[in-house]
Amino acid sequence: YSNNIKIEIYFDTTFKSYDADCNGILFKTVYNPSNNSFDAEFKAIDQKTKAPQKWRLKNESREQFSAIYVPSSREFEHHLQTNSEWYLLGKVIKQFNRIFPKEKYDELNSKFESVKLTLATDKFKEFEKTLKDIFKEHILPTEHDVEIGFKAFNPKNYYKTIEIIPKENEKVKNIDQMGEGMKNLIFISLLRTYAKLFPESTIFLIEEPELYLSPQGRADLFNIFLSLTKNGSQVIYSTHSQEFIDIEYFSNICTVRKIKDITGYCTEIFQIDDRQFLNEWKVQTQMESATIESIKLFLKNISNSETNKGFFAKKIVLVEGQTEKWSLATYAENAGYDFEKNNIEIINVNGKTNIEKFYLIFKNLKYPIYVIFDGDKPKKEEEITNKKLTKLLSGVETS
Repeated sequence: YSNNIKIEIYFDTTFKSYDADCNGILFKTVYNPSNNSFDAEFKAIDQKTKAPQKWRLKNESREQFSAIYVPSSREFEHHLQTNSEWYLLGKVIKQFNRIFPKEKYDELNSKFESVKLTLATDKFKEFEKTLKDIFKEHILPTEHDVEIGFKAFNPKNYYKTIEIIPKENEKVKNIDQMGEGMKNLIFISLLRTYAKLFPESTIFLIEEPELYLSPQGRADLFNIFLSLTKNGSQVIYSTHSQEFIDIEYFSNICTVRKIKDITGYCTEIFQIDDRQFLNEWKVQTQMESATIESIKLFLKNISNSETNKGFFAKKIVLVEGQTEKWSLATYAENAGYDFEKNNIEIINVNGKTNIEKFYLIFKNLKYPIYVIFDGDKPKKEEEITNKKLTKLLSGVETS
């Protein structure tokens, strides 16, 4: 409990907070041992001074950092039924309220007034009058009063009564009556619609997006994530599925591991730095014209869901082809060693010249790597590749 939490997030663009230009936010807890409690701060970071502001972040500023959190428990009922802006349906409602044409306010309000008159039956009027009279009995003569309104007619929440209505064989069902898989499909459909029609920046925080989905469904959802990011949103998710890993976007991949330090176990995150990786790539491949975009395109063409399984392993063995992958697994089995039980992945890189590329990726993400390749020398280019690999793995020049 005595460990304080400090989270700093910086943005590419600035925002106003107490008339100052800010480009980050700070969340910090301070532990108070005298009463075993925490004080929490949530402040904007001034762009000029780099220091947190004196006052807590205003609600108007907080609303600029729109976020949707989807835990592994899914909470489909909240995302599909709740109008709170912290859930997906609430985000949709907020968008509709925001873009409703101002020139139609008067027209809509007059129509709502006519509906209210229709609803105001004699009994309703009697109920409202009695409530007002009794309220006045409990309070001294002041400006205070009460009346009965209708949420649907609140001009700030015109769309608050939106609901998702599933059907089965033309019969209306409640969300609660649907299975988890069907709820997930409805949620994904709502997510896709939101991404397509409201491409403004939103942060999506999703745990285990692969839940309840087939491999094809996972690939489809991953493409949805890509479309969200292309429209200005940011998607951060944790996964154990290779369908949600694309080596083409190598610098977006973070590996999370528990490591042991002097205080016990802690969590550490490893991520590839674009510029550093580009320099290593140029040195190793001797391709000075390489760019991050050209590397991405190359990796897209040589990777697949099988190679992506390596990101979930503890150790990695890189081999030239499928024959080596099959035979190595067979040798290990006959020797009584189980690669899968020990969380070791054998990766077929489809050619000796691709070994160095995969090695650079996994080395930068701090994986223990073993490399097996043939020592054949019938061709000049094979000998050059052997020497490059030997230098890469040993750091020693070969003649």
